[in-house]
Amino acid sequence: MFWLLIVIIPVNIWIFKIIYYGDDSYKKKFDLIRHILLVTENSNKNVLTVEDFVTDEYAESEIAYHIALLIDANYLVADETKFLRQKHSQYRVKRLTFSGSEYLDHIRNNSIWAKTKETILKAGSILTFETIIKVAPQIALTLINNSLA
Repeated sequence: MFWLLIVIIPVNIWIFKIIYYGDDSYKKKFDLIRHILLVTENSNKNVLTVEDFVTDEYAESEIAYHIALLIDANYLVADETKFLRQKHSQYRVKRLTFSGSEYLDHIRNNSIWAKTKETILKAGSILTFETIIKVAPQIALTLINNSLA
């Protein structure tokens, strides 16, 4: 756990913003990433906000952080708005990118998603976009082959 002090100096005004990074909100949660992608893909709205992704499992700050990660990974197209007095940025999520859609294609199916996570973690590896993209298609092929046998 650590504290980060940010000092912003516009004109002659000193503004201090203290951000606490001691909780799990700032760890990648791939179930939440999948949730955001699925909600975005299935929405009939033109624009989604952080509130559209809120569930009992995920707080707004976690969702905002993961939307930022998905924007950084080029999986979402969204606009970001920052306000000094708010705990987290606000986002207007517009759509999945081609890369986001391709990634979601690998993990959309619940069985493939569960087995992918289980396989990666059982092998002693960590969940990353790259490992998921490599393992999920193999899991899908295995499930298909087992159903044909």
